[in-house]
Amino acid sequence: MPSQPKSVGCHESRSGWWFGLLGLTVGLVGAKLPDPAELGLWQAATALDEGADACTRGDQVAEWLLALSRGLQVDDATAQWLEELRDGMLELDLQRTWKRLPEVDGDAHRVHIAGRGGSESGYRVTLDARGQPPSDILGDIDGWASLKPQPWHASAAFAADGVLSLSTHPIAPRNARSMAAELALALERAAHGTAGDATDNAIQARFRADFPRTTAALDSILTVDRWGRRLAEDVLQVDLAMRVDADRIAQSGHPALARFVRRMGAVADLSVAVQHPHGELGTVWIRSPGRFGIRFAVRNGALVPVRNGTPTLAHAVDIASTRAAKLALRPRGILRLKGTRLMVDHWTVPLRYEVSDTHARLSASLRTLPAVDFRSDGGLTGFMVASAGNAMGLEAHAMRFFEGISEGASGPDGDGSTVTLAMQPTAGHWSIDGRWNLLLLDNLVVRFAAQVLGHRIIPEDAVLDDLLTLQRGLMEALAHDWHAARGQVAAATNAQGAEDGSGVSGSK
Repeated sequence: MPSQPKSVGCHESRSGWWFGLLGLTVGLVGAKLPDPAELGLWQAATALDEGADACTRGDQVAEWLLALSRGLQVDDATAQWLEELRDGMLELDLQRTWKRLPEVDGDAHRVHIAGRGGSESGYRVTLDARGQPPSDILGDIDGWASLKPQPWHASAAFAADGVLSLSTHPIAPRNARSMAAELALALERAAHGTAGDATDNAIQARFRADFPRTTAALDSILTVDRWGRRLAEDVLQVDLAMRVDADRIAQSGHPALARFVRRMGAVADLSVAVQHPHGELGTVWIRSPGRFGIRFAVRNGALVPVRNGTPTLAHAVDIASTRAAKLALRPRGILRLKGTRLMVDHWTVPLRYEVSDTHARLSASLRTLPAVDFRSDGGLTGFMVASAGNAMGLEAHAMRFFEGISEGASGPDGDGSTVTLAMQPTAGHWSIDGRWNLLLLDNLVVRFAAQVLGHRIIPEDAVLDDLLTLQRGLMEALAHDWHAARGQVAAATNAQGAEDGSGVSGSK
C-alpha cells in the first residue's frame, strides 16, 4: 500500500498562521464599503475592488485557513529527507546536506518545493525534482532552492540561491498598497480623540471586537502589555509589546511547549529596524525573557519616521502613492548560549523599494560587515568555549560567515548577496528571491557550539505537536471571525451595489 501522508512539525507549520493573517487582509477583494466606523479593521477590504467581490474572496481565504488548520502533510520519503536536512544543518555540514538534495544539475544540486492549498486532508507540501508550474489557487506555494560548490576557497564553500512564491491571484500592487493604508486609517479611527491609556485601550478594543475568536486563542499563549500610544496629537504609534507566558501555555494543556519557552526565554535580545533618512519607519524586537513586539507610527494612513521619540511629519511615507524609496535595515543584538555571548552591531543593509502598476519590489543588498564580539558571559561551559584563544577563533569564523554573505555568489570582490520580495500580479503571486554565498565554519569549537545551540533551539517532537495544535486553533479562529463578519460585509457590499446600480452581491 502507498504510504499515508503524515504531519511533520517544522518551522513552516509555525509560520502558517502568519500567512493566514496576510490572507485575511490581502486576500479580500470587494466593492467599496460605505461605513468605515462599523466595519473597523475589515475596512481594509475596500481598497481591493478588482476580481471577485469581498464575500467570495473571504470565503476562499476561510477555506485556505481551514486547510492550514489541518497541518502540513508530507509523504514518508519527503519526511525522511527533511530529517536528514535538519541533521546536516545542525552539524553545519553543508557537504552532507548538498549530497542529499534530490536533483543534480551539473555541479549544482536543486530541490523543488510545492504546497497545495485548499486540500481537504490538509496543506500538502512535496519535494519534487521536476517542479510544477505556478497555480492560480489561493494559498499555493511553489519554489526551489539550490547549493553549488565554489572553487575559490581552500575549504568548502557554497553559493546558494532560491525562490519561494505564494499565490494571491489576482491582486495588483496598487490594491495591496491601498489596503495597507486603509488598515492604518482604521487604527487611527479607532483611537481618534484619545490620549494616554485611552489610546492603548481603544486599539485593543478594536482588535478584540473585529477578531474575537483569534484574540481569545492568542490569550492562551501570550500577554499583550501594550497596544499603542500617541506620539503627537495627530500621530498614532502602533506599539505592540507582547510576552509569551509559559505558565499560561502549560495551563492550556501544552506542557512540552511551556518547557521549551522557559528554556528559550533568555537566549536572545535582538532588534531589526527599517531606517529612513529621517528616522525609523518601524522596528521588530525580541527581549529576554520571552518578550517581543513591533512598532510603527502612522498619520492619515502614511508611515511617519521617528527619531528619538519625535515624529518627522514632513517626511511621512504615503503607503498608497510612494513609487520608490531608499531605506535600510539595522539589525543588532546579542545571542546567548551556555555561558557565552555573541553580539552583532553596527550593521547597515540597504533596502530599495520600487512599485508601479505592474510590479512591486523590495530588495535587500548585503554588502557590508557587522561588528562581531564573542566572549564568555559567565559559567564553566562559557569559560571553556571562549577561553584559550577560542574566543578570537570563534569571532574570526563568525566574521568569515558574514564575509561570504557580503561577497555574494560571484566570489571575492563580488556584488554581495540579495534578497528580494516581489509582487507580480500578472503571474498572480508574491515571491521571495534570494541569492547568497555561504562559507563553512570548520573550526571544531565552532561546530560544537553550533550543535549545542541548534539542539537547544530546535524543538522536540512533543513541542512540535503542541505547536501544531495551537496553529490549528488559530486558523480555525481566524476562519470563524471571517464568517462572523461576513454578513456585515455582505450587507455593506449590497448597499453600495444598490446605490451605484452595479448590482454587486455578497451573498452566497
